[in-house]
Amino acid sequence: MVVVGDLNVAHLDIDIFNPKRTDNPRGFTKEERSSFGKTLESGFIDTFRHLHPEKQKFSFWSFRRNARDRDHGWRLDYALASKGIIDKVIAAEIYTDIKGSDH
Repeated sequence: MVVVGDLNVAHLDIDIFNPKRTDNPRGFTKEERSSFGKTLESGFIDTFRHLHPEKQKFSFWSFRRNARDRDHGWRLDYALASKGIIDKVIAAEIYTDIKGSDH
């Protein structure tokens, strides 16, 4: 099974430009991150993180403060694969040069 979409959560610190923010932003709360972790524990694998464990790349940028131009973003869009088919995944990329929306 494959699940693809804007899941509105930055799961790991590496998935957000500034994880040390103190205002506990929506999409990066402990509860949201924990819930996403439970989804992964239920049998799914984050394909991008699986193939790029230390790469910081974003799929969403606020329209405020020139965030996209400064690459101050979040990774909110995911392609999850069930554990049974992860060996079939050969690529998982984020094409930041393609514009048209905030994602």
